[in-house]
Amino acid sequence: MRSHHTHSSFSLSFIFLFLFFNIFSLSTPKLEPLKPSPLGSYHQRKQPVSAILVFGDSTVDPGNNNYIPTAFKCNFPPYGLDFKNSIPTGRFCNGRLVTDFIGSYVGVKEFVPAYLDPNLGIDDLMSGVSFASAGSGFDPLTPTIDSTVDPGNNNYIPTAFKCNFPPYGLDFKNSIPTGRFCNGRLVTDFIGSYIGVKEFVPAYLDPNLGINDLMSGVSFASAGSGFDPLTPTIG
Repeated sequence: MRSHHTHSSFSLSFIFLFLFFNIFSLSTPKLEPLKPSPLGSYHQRKQPVSAILVFGDSTVDPGNNNYIPTAFKCNFPPYGLDFKNSIPTGRFCNGRLVTDFIGSYVGVKEFVPAYLDPNLGIDDLMSGVSFASAGSGFDPLTPTIDSTVDPGNNNYIPTAFKCNFPPYGLDFKNSIPTGRFCNGRLVTDFIGSYIGVKEFVPAYLDPNLGINDLMSGVSFASAGSGFDPLTPTIG
């Protein structure tokens, strides 16, 4: 007989999602349309955009977490593989972030630096920085659970951070989205499979779980939550 576990009711003191990227521009009487340029190139030219300020989480953190005590860092290989000399910068990717490409495209700067970087000068601050911090939670309903490895817990709570719709789950059988923020299995699923426990680590909040599922392992992770109490209000 399968057991159903009870879920706490969540009170909704609701979310107003801020823009991940806020680009502040000078007001000019007449603006000429920008001529497209390759995203990878940076050109010094007169533009209506004077600065770019970024707020967000790991998707746009250029390295702020390098300078705060947090477990959520990526200033080590293989991160930064596509940078010159393969130097990890604290960005959660191989190279530049989407905000770097935006900064380059509008002609402000090739890389939007981390606000907490102690090497920044006045020119860096005036032309734009990123306040984003990996692991920070945008959603106040899930501020104490892990993120980035959510197998579908957010399917069962009132939150804007869901992915139980296409194109998520594209690599699963019948392309069924499970609530995982990826095409297929998460790293935790691969680990569970590798050590011989289970092929998929299920969401703890899944009402269809039985005692065997609970005994062999579940995931409490919730997307959009903060990894530690030091970064919930920065991004």
